[in-house]
Amino acid sequence: MHSRNLLLRSLGSNIEHLKPYLSPSSFKSGQVLKHAGDSVESVYFPTDGLTSTRAVLQSGHEIECALIGRTNALGTVAVLELMHIPQRFVCLTDGHAWKIAASHLMSVIRDVPAIDRLFKLFFFMEMGYAVHVGICNAMHSAEQRLARWLTTAAELLEGAEVRLPQEELASGLGLQRGVVNHVLQRLKSDGLVDMARGRILIRDAEGLSRRACECRVTLRRALCLNDLQPGAEVPGPPWGAFFKSR
Repeated sequence: MHSRNLLLRSLGSNIEHLKPYLSPSSFKSGQVLKHAGDSVESVYFPTDGLTSTRAVLQSGHEIECALIGRTNALGTVAVLELMHIPQRFVCLTDGHAWKIAASHLMSVIRDVPAIDRLFKLFFFMEMGYAVHVGICNAMHSAEQRLARWLTTAAELLEGAEVRLPQEELASGLGLQRGVVNHVLQRLKSDGLVDMARGRILIRDAEGLSRRACECRVTLRRALCLNDLQPGAEVPGPPWGAFFKSR
């Protein structure tokens, strides 16, 4: 089975253990797949589109912990048999995914150690992503963070256009909408992006990448955008190297 989802491709021949339980699924922009505290009934492997895991405060404010696209999966907390999620899962764009019941995935994981190891590796890389994003949010400017997010999202989407309202972008980055608009206007005047209602078009990907903070490199690796090839056993550094040495 060849899939556009990198995690599934990385299973190699072990994908045969999951194939009987995988079914196609789709989601819509703005759809909330799970609220914080909900049970994990299914795990999703996106083949296109973007979803976001958000930490939500009692005040209602939220911030993105992980960006989920065609390189990873949504709901991997199930591999630790933690059947309730602490975050909110929201779809940022329309998209498609392969879906598997968490109970079926756990059954296969218990029987096939290689699948267990790979899923836990991806889960811990996602946790590493969340930790690093927290540092990024505390240390870097709104422009650096916005440039980092846009270039990463465009890579996951395999295109230059990101269809996302500014309000949703601001929410995920923990910024005021006015701040996001101000930064986008500056990037537009510099010829890096263009804007229309509900979408951002990247005109100069290399120039925008240069405006991003240093976290872009580490977070690209956490998302396996440049280190994990189809069929590879483990992702590259920083977290892949840690697990490979053990």
